[in-house]
Amino acid sequence: MCRIIIICSILFMATASANDCTMNIECGKCDRKSEFAWNPDTSFITDQLAYFYQLPELIEAHYQQGNINAVDKYANDYLDLALAYRCNWNHGNAIHEANRYLGLISLRKNDIDKATIYLLRASKTPGSMQIGAFGPELDLANLLLEKGKHAEVIEYLSKMDLIWDNDQQINKWISKIEEDKKITLQRPSEAQLQQRFASKNIF
Repeated sequence: MCRIIIICSILFMATASANDCTMNIECGKCDRKSEFAWNPDTSFITDQLAYFYQLPELIEAHYQQGNINAVDKYANDYLDLALAYRCNWNHGNAIHEANRYLGLISLRKNDIDKATIYLLRASKTPGSMQIGAFGPELDLANLLLEKGKHAEVIEYLSKMDLIWDNDQQINKWISKIEEDKKITLQRPSEAQLQQRFASKNIF
């Protein structure tokens, strides 16, 4: 009986309104009065959406504690929910960060090839306000550079260049990597960001 109820619930969701963001429509045309909208009002934040927002902190905490199995679980939850909340402001962050952490724990298991796959999957993020302004976390890319994965890191950086306002920094990095120079990829400091934003009259 319970299984029948669950199946019926899934079918109900599949036949939801055409304005529901879970349907295969443009995000800009979805119903704003929904947990699946870009930035839902607090009254529409369900337990599932709250969990989606909480996952970055959970993943980071368990990673710092060395709980690899927990990181794997939460990172995959993050990817699953990113599909459900494809129109949410956090979608792009989820795609990048979940794959980044899966790559980091792969390196802890000495699986360089798998870590490289996750780096390239992270590069498939459509971007976000946070990544566009501050850039992505670059620790996985740095570690793979040290492992000699130059071509893959260049591919990753080239895709990040499309979504990150980095004032030609990525082009400089790529040139140095191609020249086989040892570099450390690093996001701009707070002072550098303030200077950049001020020059563009953002503040």
